[in-house]
Amino acid sequence: MSLINACRLLGVLLTLGPAPQASPPPFLYATHHPQFIEKDPKGVLTYIGIVPVRSTMPMVIDSQAHRLYLAWLAATNEKNEDDHTHNIWRFAILDTRTDKVLASVKYALPASGVLLTADPARKRIYAVLDGCDRFLVMDGASAAIVRTQACQSATPVAISPDKDRLYMLDKDGQSIHVLSAQTFHEIDQWSIRAAYLTVCPRQQALCSILSGSDAVEVIDCKTGQPRASIPFAPRRWQNNQNLKIAVNPVTGRLYTPNGSQDERLAVMDVATHRLLRTVSIGPFLNQIAVDPMTDRVFVAAGYQIVVLDGKMNTILTKIGSRDQVDTISIDTGLSKIYVCLRCGLVLAFQEAPRR
Repeated sequence: MSLINACRLLGVLLTLGPAPQASPPPFLYATHHPQFIEKDPKGVLTYIGIVPVRSTMPMVIDSQAHRLYLAWLAATNEKNEDDHTHNIWRFAILDTRTDKVLASVKYALPASGVLLTADPARKRIYAVLDGCDRFLVMDGASAAIVRTQACQSATPVAISPDKDRLYMLDKDGQSIHVLSAQTFHEIDQWSIRAAYLTVCPRQQALCSILSGSDAVEVIDCKTGQPRASIPFAPRRWQNNQNLKIAVNPVTGRLYTPNGSQDERLAVMDVATHRLLRTVSIGPFLNQIAVDPMTDRVFVAAGYQIVVLDGKMNTILTKIGSRDQVDTISIDTGLSKIYVCLRCGLVLAFQEAPRR
C-alpha cells in the first residue's frame, strides 16, 4: 500500500472513530462476582445484593424475629476425636433487616443433608439430619444445639397450627409421627403414606402428597383422620428433600407441581378440596414459596425465578439466572426475598408492594 493510500485509510478511521460497542445485557452486577441475575422487567423484585453466607440446603426464615437460617456442607469425610468419619456442616443466622451475620457455627455430623424448620413460637430451629435417624433442636439466636432427638424422617418437621405438636414422616413414607413440641415425646402415630407434609393453619389441616398416588390428602391436624383427597395429574412423587408443596396460610390455597416433568403448577383450594387451575411454568421446579402479605407465589424453576399472582393465578414475571435457582425463602414482614443458587451464593431482593 502506498503512503498516500495509507494516509487516506487512517483519515477514514479517525473520522469514523472507535467501533460502536454492543450495549451490555440487562444483568445486575454483584460486588466481586460476575453477573448472575437478570433485571426484573416488570419491577416486582429489586436486586439488593449477595449476602455474606452460603447455603447448599433449603433456607428457612422466622419472619417474626427477622432471622434467616442456612446450612451448608463445609467439608466431607473429616475424622472426629473418636476416629469416626463425619461431614462438617456450618449453620448461620442472618439478620434480614441488615443482612448481617448474627451467628455462624460448625458441627461434625454423620449426615448427608440437613433439613431446617423454624419454630418462631419457641425461638428454635429443628434440623433433620438426613441419613443418621435423628434431628437437632437448636437455639434460634445462636444455633447452639440444645437437644438431639431420635427420628427416622427424611423430610423437614411440620408444626401444628397451635404450635404444640410436631409432625414427622418416617423415612419410608408409611406413617406420620406426632410429637409434643414441649417434651418431644411421641404422642400419636398415624398410618398414612406420604412423601411430604405441610400445614394449612386456616383449615386446621395437614396436607400431604401421597407416595405413589396422584392426590393431595387433606388430614385433620388433631385426629389424623382424612378429610378429603384432591386429585391432580399423574406425576412420580418420591421421598425427597425438595420443598415442592406450599400453602398460603391466609387464602388456604395450595401449590404443587403437576405432571411427571414438573412443567405445570397445580393450584388447589384446601377448604373446598378443588383443583382450581394449573399454570405452565417450565421444567425443573425446585421450590415453591408464598408471600401471604402480597399474595404472590415464587417458584424456583431451573434457571429462572417465576412470580405468580396468587389471586389471579397468572404469571407476573420471569427472571432469568446464569446459575440454577435452587431455593427461595421470604421474610413476609419485610417483603424480602432470598434466592439460593446452585453454586451456594444467596441473593437478596426487595419485593414491590402489591398494586
